[in-house]
Amino acid sequence: MFSTAVLTLLAGLPAADAKEAPPSAAVSASVEAAAGTITVDDLKAHVSFLASDTLEGRGGGTNGGKAAAAYLADHFRKLGLKPYQGDDFRIPVGDTEMQNVVAQWGTGDLPPVIVSGHYDHVGMGNRFTRFIAGLAKKRHRVVTARPNPSPGPIHNGADDNASGTSLVLEVAEACSKLPAPTKRPVLFALWDGEELGLIGSAHFAKAHEDSPAALAIVTDMVGRASCDRMYIYGSTTVPGLEEVVSEEAVAPLKPVYLHSHLPRSDHWPFYSRGVPYLFFHTGLHPEYHRPEDDPDRINYKTLRDISRTAFLVLHRVLADDFEITLDPASKDLPKTMMPPKSECPPDEGAEDLKPVPAESD
Repeated sequence: MFSTAVLTLLAGLPAADAKEAPPSAAVSASVEAAAGTITVDDLKAHVSFLASDTLEGRGGGTNGGKAAAAYLADHFRKLGLKPYQGDDFRIPVGDTEMQNVVAQWGTGDLPPVIVSGHYDHVGMGNRFTRFIAGLAKKRHRVVTARPNPSPGPIHNGADDNASGTSLVLEVAEACSKLPAPTKRPVLFALWDGEELGLIGSAHFAKAHEDSPAALAIVTDMVGRASCDRMYIYGSTTVPGLEEVVSEEAVAPLKPVYLHSHLPRSDHWPFYSRGVPYLFFHTGLHPEYHRPEDDPDRINYKTLRDISRTAFLVLHRVLADDFEITLDPASKDLPKTMMPPKSECPPDEGAEDLKPVPAESD
């Protein structure tokens, strides 16, 4: 069900005596079983909590955001993962009230692969919310409205980005079912302050400039797919990465490769420092940065399939025969400021998607 490579191996298993299965087939079977632990029910439970009114929109550094961070840290703890630093999964972001939540799976001397997404949202939004958040991401620093109107209704951010956060939690759980890597560790990172200007991810990337990650896998707004379309940025930043995604994409997903850069999510602080990335997204929709972005609008089946795809891709890039190197030609790709919409184009043609030129910085 999950990938051509896995299905091919499983099809070759001898029926009479499972003990005769080649080691590669046994490994593939365990990977498929681990992918199967990523379920609609688990994803729905995560999204429902993170996007509940109780957390008041998970604004960066707010009490609701801190409650979300505690939930994420507790989940990593239950999986048996180790904190990346010290004895707490929660890492302060400079001298702010914000907290990144980072867990480590495995060990090794090679630079880590980071699987991440932001868990914050815009909190108690108002009519300036969409504009201010977009401007902050463009400038990569905190931007506040002046004069600042009184807070509005709770913006729960089910798609943005409880969906991506839940994907990271489920991929971490699937990985915990497998032997931990011993050559290259994996960091599961959930960033705070993305809506305020990529604050959490930028702080982490800057702190690790002397020992950067090998690859940043980032997931942001992956819960509102239409026509099973999964938008992919960064697939050409590593040679062979696009082929891996195509081979591991869980049916009926349709990967749409956008050969441009979208510098307004948490992959950008890493790529701007020379770290290749892979960015999963399902497009904009009318509820983006609106109070109506609630859990009942999420396409949980497709979110499950994207989560399983991300897990299978991660497993492939960790393999000894896959070399993670930055393709310098990717620096010549154009920048865009707006991703495609979450809708079915009339002709279903990915080749007709044209990047929107970025405004000059």
